Amino acid sequence: MIRARRARRIHRGWKLLALALLLHALPPTGWPLLPDAAPWVGQARADDDGDDGDDSDDAGSGAASGGSADAADAGGQDTDPGPREPELPVQADAFVADELIAFNPSPAALQRARQWGARVVESSEQAGLAMRVVRLRLPPGIDARSALAVAQERDPGVFDLHHLYQLAQADAAGAACEGASCEPMRRMDWPVASALCGRDQTIGIVDSGVATGLPALQGADLRVRRFVTDARAPGDAAHGTAVATILVGQPGAGLPGLLPRARLRAAVPFFRLPSGTLAADAAGLVKSLDWLVTERAQVIGMSLTGPPNRVLQAAAGRGRAARYDYE
Repeated sequence: MIRARRARRIHRGWKLLALALLLHALPPTGWPLLPDAAPWVGQARADDDGDDGDDSDDAGSGAASGGSADAADAGGQDTDPGPREPELPVQADAFVADELIAFNPSPAALQRARQWGARVVESSEQAGLAMRVVRLRLPPGIDARSALAVAQERDPGVFDLHHLYQLAQADAAGAACEGASCEPMRRMDWPVASALCGRDQTIGIVDSGVATGLPALQGADLRVRRFVTDARAPGDAAHGTAVATILVGQPGAGLPGLLPRARLRAAVPFFRLPSGTLAADAAGLVKSLDWLVTERAQVIGMSLTGPPNRVLQAAAGRGRAARYDYE
């Protein structure tokens, strides 16, 4: 029984790995997966010239949302991010200019932050990841990097800048898989009669919006949920729609996906900056991962470019551990 279960896991893991490699070869680009028999989180590395990473003047405002200072004080401090933390992309800095973000801060850590003027604007419990994320608003005139240096000295490993991330993407027009873009599918002998592929599989993506009304997605087992911090301007759905169509496009619409019978869960943390750039903040990405874990996604695709972040890295490590619990 144990050997049979292990064999099924390995077989399923290799199928998902093959899918990830194929998606890496097809536009939109991205998603090389972490090395493991059954991959969970894929993170793409991409060049970022940081043109919109002007220390987040574009995203330094927004109304307070979520919990309160009293709610944020509940619970003790736990800075253990869980096993096997994936390495995040190292890119040019981009962050919310007047905020810090904290991972499982203790009441004492938050009280120390309040002493130099920080204010809790959101405290969210991520049950699927077994962690708490707190956003703190800085008083006018305090630089976020300087505030972080003070916070790290007093409570190391708890606070970080509230970083912003962009999609690592190519032109999404190639999603129809025509001409040379189909060559990777032929090389890996992906079944032409793929109408039943993906049964009993749940795939998660963290991406831009998805145009669920597209004919190719009608009939797909698709759920989309937004995780945008504050009242941000929504972004377009081009990239997310292209990825969703590649995965679960329905054969009857003339644009068959690779796994049309899979369950696809699309988390959307991306919003439009005043400059026009599509971006997601660390808090929205953590909430996205938490939801996909609760949806029992067996593989999650993320195609991001941005700096490393303690809180996001902790979420990825804990999500990886949670995936083994329910597989």
